[in-house]
Amino acid sequence: MVIRAALVAAVVVAGFGGATAESDGAFPGANGRIVFQRGTPYENGPSSLYLVNANGTGVVRLTNGYQHDAQPSWSPDGTRIAFESTRRGDTDVFSVMPDASGLKQLTFSRGFDGDPAWNDDGTRIAFETSRNGALDIYAINSNGEGPMRLTSSPAEDMDPAWSPGGSMIAFTSTRSGRRQIWVMDMDGGTQS
Repeated sequence: MVIRAALVAAVVVAGFGGATAESDGAFPGANGRIVFQRGTPYENGPSSLYLVNANGTGVVRLTNGYQHDAQPSWSPDGTRIAFESTRRGDTDVFSVMPDASGLKQLTFSRGFDGDPAWNDDGTRIAFETSRNGALDIYAINSNGEGPMRLTSSPAEDMDPAWSPGGSMIAFTSTRSGRRQIWVMDMDGGTQS
């Protein structure tokens, strides 16, 4: 099912054509829809989020404008999508409902906050941030409150992903001098 849905998303995305890039797809939430980014990658220009049914029908633009919206992530219950955006200047984490209502800014940082990832019960979102210099991993409550710094390495820590059950977070780090996968407790303890 996962591979089939990913293939459907790839075919739908490829059908857009043109000179822009499509990337950052997120597997369907509980509602069976796929969210993906289409536009200029890596904050070099505008990009928007789109929704599509798992069978490839019903493509709908979710976000619109001249900002960079990227790295979408479905809440486990399929009612919200977290994503990074430059819509207010710096890159911050936002969430929105699948009908494009209820846009909410979740982080307020100078610099970069992005690559959000929901935990299994939808109560916490991990993300990478440059608010303290190098990239670190933070987590917030799904309403944006309760920010907690989870890593504080001078290296780059990025790409957080929650384990099933939410007790651990895997992330990419350059601590060893090259990119490797690391794992830590959900509160930032025991990093290896």
